[in-house]
Amino acid sequence: MSVIDKVAPFKDVRVKNNTQDWFDKDVAEAIKCREKLLKKFKTTKLNIDEDLYKEAKYYVQKLIKDKKCQFYKNKLKENVGKPKELWKALKSLGLPSKKGSISKICLQKNDKISFDDKENANNFKEFYCNLANDLVNKLPPPSNRFGITSVRR
Repeated sequence: MSVIDKVAPFKDVRVKNNTQDWFDKDVAEAIKCREKLLKKFKTTKLNIDEDLYKEAKYYVQKLIKDKKCQFYKNKLKENVGKPKELWKALKSLGLPSKKGSISKICLQKNDKISFDDKENANNFKEFYCNLANDLVNKLPPPSNRFGITSVRR
């Protein structure tokens, strides 16, 4: 058993019950490394240790932001055809209940960012109402493939 423990030791990772879905082993290890560097800086008070800690802190922040972004992108992509699941994913981005007053969802249109619920709903409505027409307008003009210039009725 001692040989197995040396080759493949057990790693303890503490995961709380309410951990977010994007939280994984990479984030846990980065946080653990950051905390070790903070502890080292507090004991030594050296500038180089402070710089290493700050670098690790910014790395963890960027890693968490990237993991969240990728998680929600994938969640929205996989639920595109399922409206109920799509709205659940969208709700998890904003306020999870109707009790909240300020939404975390914002939309940008014409270089203007809006947090207003009604304006965002109108932007969604306008987008989906004009979607088919916009797609048809992007189609190339039909070619005169068969030499027919006009259609008689």
